[in-house]
Amino acid sequence: MANKEHLEMLQKNILGWNDWRERHNEIRPDLEGANLTGAFLNGADLSNAYLSKANLSEASLVRINLYGADLEGTNLTKANLTLAGLSGAYLKDAIFREAKMNRAAVYASDLGGADLSDADLSDANLSGTNLIGANLKGAKLKSNLTKAKLTGVDLKECNLRGALLKQVNLREADLSGADLRQTNFAGAELSKVKLRGANLFEADLSETNLKDADLRGANLRRANLNGASLSGAIFDERTSLYQIKGVQTGVNGIYSESSDSAALMILVPRGNSMQGSNPDVVVESLRRARRLHGYSLTLAGFAILIAMLNLHTLEFPSVKGLEVTPDIFVLLAMPISIAVLIVVNSFFNSALNGTRHLQDRDSAMKVGNFPWSLSRYSGESITIKILSYITRSIMTFHPVVYIYFLERWNGLQLFGYAFIMVILLILSFWTFAISQRFQKPILFDAKQEKERKTDIEKLTMAVDNQTDELRNLIDLIKPKKTNSTKITKQTKGKPNA
Repeated sequence: MANKEHLEMLQKNILGWNDWRERHNEIRPDLEGANLTGAFLNGADLSNAYLSKANLSEASLVRINLYGADLEGTNLTKANLTLAGLSGAYLKDAIFREAKMNRAAVYASDLGGADLSDADLSDANLSGTNLIGANLKGAKLKSNLTKAKLTGVDLKECNLRGALLKQVNLREADLSGADLRQTNFAGAELSKVKLRGANLFEADLSETNLKDADLRGANLRRANLNGASLSGAIFDERTSLYQIKGVQTGVNGIYSESSDSAALMILVPRGNSMQGSNPDVVVESLRRARRLHGYSLTLAGFAILIAMLNLHTLEFPSVKGLEVTPDIFVLLAMPISIAVLIVVNSFFNSALNGTRHLQDRDSAMKVGNFPWSLSRYSGESITIKILSYITRSIMTFHPVVYIYFLERWNGLQLFGYAFIMVILLILSFWTFAISQRFQKPILFDAKQEKERKTDIEKLTMAVDNQTDELRNLIDLIKPKKTNSTKITKQTKGKPNA
């Protein structure tokens, strides 16, 4: 309950109130639960005052001093807080709906759970402020990089849907789990920002600086990253990149051509994963898949020959007396192909998952140039893409040839044959789908690659210098045979004294 004397003094005369505060700075004003709707309190000194659950809706609070004040649950709907001093204030669960907070100083305040929806926070200083659980839906933070400051701000699970955050400084801010759908971040500073599990559906991230940003589990579906700087940014298999705009999607990341930078899959996967950055393992998986796939293709090739030559029996010279009818051959070939394709796709998936963790150019070249159309990046050429598509279609859908032999069966046998055929076609579609994912490029970040090469060059130079030092040391220690021999001879030639 508000102190009546304090409330009357505040409402009577602002200058008198400020003079009283100056003379009695040891007294902490008690205005808890006070009704100050529409009050004119411009320039009032309410520092360290108790204002929890007070009603200040539509009040004029221009240049008001609320430093360290307790405003828990206070209603500030549509209040004018332009140039207000709120540094260090306790604003938990306060209501700022449609409030004007232009150039307000809210530095290091506690806004946890506060309702800032549709509030105008243009040029406001929110550095170091706790905004955990706050609702900033539709909040306006339009300012340039040097004005609105949200560095290090905790915005976990905040609602910023549709907010205007152009050129805002969110360096090292935590936006984990935040609702950022349709939010405009154009030109924002987002280096080292945490966006784990954040929803960035249709967000505008054009021209942003996402250096070292954490995008693990973020929903970037249809987000616009045109011109974004992505060096050092990381994401994982949970990050949604569906229909992402302004960047090229690769097997292991996304690439911005305008900034020549890439955001790549996290180098070290989660602790329960056996995947990692190892191009040799990837190539070995592809090599085994190619070998096994060749067996399935060979069986299908024999089936084509049987159909073309209209053979009635198949004889195997190496095995005397063994004759197999085409029906029996096909009946054996189909389940063998099923077993082979299952293992092939297992190797393909292993290779694909391993490729997603590659991050350097040498690894990208080693895997990308593997001599097989299923794993070769087709590039931007339309002709190459068409040829690759046709080749892969023939290679992956080779079991289709077994359909020719369907007419040889009837009844229950036909049903069994058709069932096996369906399984083969499903496996073929699976193989083709994996091959499509391999048609994306394997990316690396140009800046990181240059730094990596520079580090290697420095190491090489250090080793060379060390080698030179060791060589010089050996030369110093090594006895000079020529001089020793000469001195000995001269000594022998002299007569004894």
